[in-house]
Formats: sequence, structure tokens, C-alpha cells
Amino acid sequence: EGAITDLAKVFPVTGDKSLGNAANSGVIYFNASNPSIDDPFVFDSNDDVIIATTYVVNAGGTADIKTTLKTLASADEDLTQIISKGEVKDDKLVKGDEYMTFKEKLVKGDEYMTFKEPVKPTEAPTEAPIPTDAPTEAPVPTDAPTEAPVPTDAPTEAPVPTEAPTDAPQYATITIYGFNGQFETKQVEVNKPFDVYTYLNASELADGGKIASLNASQTYTDSVVSLDSTAYPILGSAVVENKDQLGKILYLASTPDGAFVFNSDDDVMIKTTYTVTAPGEGEVRNAIQTMAAADDDLTPIIKNGTPVEPDKQIPVEASFDERQAAPTEAPTEAPEPTQVPTEAPEPTQAPTEAPTEAPIPTQAPTEAPEPGKIFINADGNLYEVEAGSDHTYTFFLKDAGMIYGIDATTTWDAPYITRVDNPTFPVLGEVDPEGNVVYKYFNDQDGNIDEIRFNWTNVNGADCSGDKAEVITLKIHVDENTPGGIYYITTKVKTLEGPDEEKQIFEGTDVKQPPVQRDGELDGKPGEKVTDTYTVSGEQTYELASMEEKTYTVISNNAPAKTADKFRTLWIAPKGSDDYTLVSFDSYTISASDDGALQVTLKPDYMQTLATGDYQIKFVFTDGETDQGVLHVVEGPTTPEEPTTPEETTPGETTPGETTPGSTDGDATSDSPTTPAPQGNPSGTSTNDTSSSANGAAVQTGSPAAAIIFVVILVMAAGIILFNKKRKEEN
Repeated sequence: EGAITDLAKVFPVTGDKSLGNAANSGVIYFNASNPSIDDPFVFDSNDDVIIATTYVVNAGGTADIKTTLKTLASADEDLTQIISKGEVKDDKLVKGDEYMTFKEKLVKGDEYMTFKEPVKPTEAPTEAPIPTDAPTEAPVPTDAPTEAPVPTDAPTEAPVPTEAPTDAPQYATITIYGFNGQFETKQVEVNKPFDVYTYLNASELADGGKIASLNASQTYTDSVVSLDSTAYPILGSAVVENKDQLGKILYLASTPDGAFVFNSDDDVMIKTTYTVTAPGEGEVRNAIQTMAAADDDLTPIIKNGTPVEPDKQIPVEASFDERQAAPTEAPTEAPEPTQVPTEAPEPTQAPTEAPTEAPIPTQAPTEAPEPGKIFINADGNLYEVEAGSDHTYTFFLKDAGMIYGIDATTTWDAPYITRVDNPTFPVLGEVDPEGNVVYKYFNDQDGNIDEIRFNWTNVNGADCSGDKAEVITLKIHVDENTPGGIYYITTKVKTLEGPDEEKQIFEGTDVKQPPVQRDGELDGKPGEKVTDTYTVSGEQTYELASMEEKTYTVISNNAPAKTADKFRTLWIAPKGSDDYTLVSFDSYTISASDDGALQVTLKPDYMQTLATGDYQIKFVFTDGETDQGVLHVVEGPTTPEEPTTPEETTPGETTPGETTPGSTDGDATSDSPTTPAPQGNPSGTSTNDTSSSANGAAVQTGSPAAAIIFVVILVMAAGIILFNKKRKEEN
């Protein structure tokens, strides 16, 4: 149980480039990536094994073993996707299609890659009799006995005299290493934590510092320090990590459709927090096994731990300190307005949030005149709360009928809102193989847990036909030092699957109409409904046949950073009409800008289906809508017709490319009708000359060169005839 260490045995083809974990009972997660297309994983016969497992039957009954594939890409220059998000691309047939037989495939997201889900670590330590788990979760006890069995708790207090008989605190000397000989050394007191920031600036290694894949590790002296936590500010949710090997962190991330941007000295590759457990000398070292640029060729930068270009230094630096630029992103030390104002606590925003609805004006405006007021916005429902209070958040579906799969994300404004306990999933079932619920926590850049992603599929489905089918419940705590303002906790359903794998929600947009209703609440009570207004940037003009994408940017006037999260559907109607038609989700793409604004891009194939004219586009959100989008569809530029030859000519005239018998080239040119000069020929030559040059002819009809060549050919022919005749006479 835990990390799979015998990689060559379990993964015969992918070998040591694999990451595998069997810590979660009933499921094995594995991932393998090799950014070098020169050294691919080869599966070219019926004997090639993806994964080899050995089981022991421990009870009578019927059991299933199922294998699912989330992503599969070929080792070509484009990393062509064969399977994406559990779906076979372009009707490609993959042998071993049994994963399509069961509705077990995960709908979307990396959340199933949960090495050591939060549920498991909290349970394992309480069991105590299992020594194999405890050391992997908490290596401190393995060191503490060297200091005496009783003082294992006392050292954290420091005043216990038995821990410090020398009347002086104990220290460890910690050295952390980057690349190119860079290192820092620091003395840290026993039982005290310290952070390690590992920075990468790839701007000299790849265009714009854009990296497509990274396979790296960090090792530490486990006899002196223990690992507390890891965070990946830039790699984010794409990371698959393994922390179960004592003294080593393995992590891997790849993104064939985008890029990880490391273009400054402040960009953090991995942030780790350790605690000193014993005096002595400890080290933290970084290594990168493979790294590839996010270009068309996925150009390798590091292969097998060695730079492809030995003369190029890999700028990786390790530091105990967070660099100065980072606090501007989340200065949570003082008034910490960067998180709250982006959500809408600024006085200029809050009043606009309340006036859009009647019941709230007395609450929302209190953010400015009454700074002590604290509100929680739970999926568009406003609640006044107290600092230091606990609440239960619930997200539910209404009259959704039978569902068979859901992929969703719950986020909250940390550190002002923190979770008290692990979530429950009342409708979906328990977090075990029977319930098929999988979830994973994610941190913000300061290491605060602010997101949980969960995924569920079940062939038997779940009945969500009632008024309140509770999908997730989470106990939360409002921090004692929370300043006045509005703080958010929301759940965004990315995919919802109905009967026969019919998508009811996909990519966060409503596919089914009328849409599936969903909502959130605190403590089982309805809140005051909040409405919002939105602004669309400009209008767009599409020329038929231009095949150009057209993008609209929409931003919330009350909570700009939440705009993309609240988007639901897109509609279109002729200008001035209320006859709106739903735009299919596959006719556009959505994304979020750095400030949270929504970007909707219409695909050319869709706009090609529209008749010329003016259209208005309506964007529908969870708490409002706007029809300010304007699209003009116009005819594209037409290609001028080629000049045509007159059907009739008068005696003495010539058509283009012809000469009158007996006439000279000059006569033909002067008699030929003249046409306007084509583009790139401003001199306005005759039709005769223009046509021949346009056809790329070596000579022009009627030119002196033609006559000369004709004469030469005649002379040569006559010579050949005379030669042959003479030979015959001689014979």
C-alpha cells in the first residue's frame, strides 16, 4: 500500500518514468510521461503490458477489476491525443476498449490523481497498530525515541527541562541546493518549521519561459527533518506527486494543450515546508529528470537528468525566503485587500451589488459604513456571519432526475474561510470504491487550502429528482481576524452526466434546456438572493469565409474575479429580436483571464452557418445576464473576375494570344484590346502580354524570340534530313 516502488515490474513498458499509488483501498492510480518523442513508450503488440497487478482472493463473491484511461497521446511532434478526458478522439479505436464498457471513466480533471487523499491520512494515524503507515505520514516519531520516549510532546513546548539538559536549544544546520552550485545554509531550532522555495526561470531555455512538461524530485535528510506540505503555484492541479517515499518527493506535470510559464526569477517550481526533528546536518536537494519546451516540437531541455545543451545553465535556485514580488499577489499580512476586493468588498463595488435586488441594500452597503460586518456569498445567497463562527455549507441540485456522473469544484476565500472537516457527499455516497467518490484538496500560493475537486461516476446512478439533492456538504470556519467584507464559497459543476451518458452540463455550461437547477446555502437556511450586472467589451464583425475566431470579454460589475465561475449559457438572436436560440457548447470556447473576466470565443465553423446581418448575443450567469454582445456577419471580399475574351471580333482584330496572319508582333499588340493592369502590373500592358506572362510562358506569342527559335528548328530539321539521306546513299 502506498507508493509503488517496483516500477519495472508493475509497469513493464513505462518503467521508472511512471508514478503509481495504491494507498487508496480499491483503486490504483498511475501516470507516465516522456516528453522526448525520440524515446517513446512503445506499445506495438498484443503482448505489451500497461500495468501488471497481482491480487489475492480473500472472500467468496463476485469481483470486478476494471482499467480506465483518462488520457493517451501519441509520440509525434504534435503529441496527438488518442484519448482525452476519458473520450476516444476522432473515433480512434484503442485495443483494450473495455474501459468504455463500464461507466467508470472519470469525466474530467486531475482530481482522480489523489495520492494519499486527505481522508486516508487522517484515518491511518488513528489506527496506530499499523506501523507501516505511521512512519510515512509522520516521520517525527522515528526520531523522537532518540531523545527519550516521553519528551516527544515536550520538545514542541521547549520549556520541558528533560528536553534541554544543556540549558540551551538544539539546532540543525540545514543546507538547501539549487543548480549550478547555488545553495543557502541556515540554522533551525529543533521542532521549528522552515520553508524552501525552489525557483525556476526558463525564459532563456524556452520561448517566453513556456514549459510543456516537467518531471522532477526533491530529496531531504529524513533523519533530521520531516516533510509537512508541498505546493505548486504554477504547475497547480496538473501535478501528480508522490510523497510516500521517506526522504523523497516525486512530482510530474504535463500539459500538451497549453504551457506552464516560468519567465521570471520569482516563479516557484515547488514550495515545501519542513520541520526539524533532530539536531544535526540536513540537506534539501532538487533534481529535474526531464523537461520539455511548449513549442510545436516539444523540444527537450533536459533528458535523463542532463541538459540537452550542456553549455546552457538551468537556472534553478533554492531559498528559505519568498522573493519580494510574490507578496503583491496575496498580501494577507495586513489589511489583505487583494483577496476580498477582487471578490467585491470594495466600497465602490459593494453598493452596486445590493441595489440590484430589493432585500439586500440594507446588508451589502454596510461593507463601507460598517466595516465590522462580514458576509458570506454562498452560490449567490448572502449571509451575515460573525468572525470566529462555524457553519455548514451545502450545494444541491433541484429536480435533476437520475444522474450517473458529476465533476465539480468547490472553492472558498482562504484564509478567511477555512474547512473544519472533510466533506461528505450525501447523494453520491461514501468515499470508497462502492460510492466511487474521489476528491482532492488544492492550495493557493500561500499554502492555504482553498479548493476541493471531486468526481463521481456510478453505473447505478443517483436519484436527484427532489427539491434538494445534497451533492456536497462542508463544515467551514470564519477566521477570528476576518475584516468586514463579502467572502465567497461556490461550487461549479463542470460536467453532469444523465442517462445514456448524455451530458446535461459540460465545460461548466448548460447543455440541457431547461437547465439543471443548482444552488448553495449555509446552515440549511435560504439566504438573500444576490443579482449582478455585467459589461461586454465591444462588438465583433465576422466576414464569411474568413475563418477567424471572434472573442468577447465579459466582466461582472460586482465581483469581477468571479465572472467566469458564474457563466452558464450563451444565446443569439437577430438584432432587435427576442427570439433567442441557444448556442451549442461546442460552438464556442470559454476561458478566464488573469483577473477572472470571462472570455467567450465563437468558432468560425459556427459563424459560417449564420446569414449575413446583425445579431445580439446574450450571456447568462448564475445571478444575472447581459445582451450587450453584438455580432455583424458580412460578406467577405470577392475576387475580381478574369477579363473575358470578346465572343465576336471585327475583321482585322485579334483575340488575346493570337496574331493576324501576316502581321507583326507590333501589329498584334496595337490591334489587341487593352485591359486594366492587374495587381502588381501598374504599367497597363496589353491583354496579349498579360495573359502570356500570367501563364508563366517562356516566350510570348508573336514575339521575335519565337521566330528565331522557329528558324533554328527548321535548320536543324533540314540538317537531319540531309544527313540521313546521305547515309542511305552511302549504304
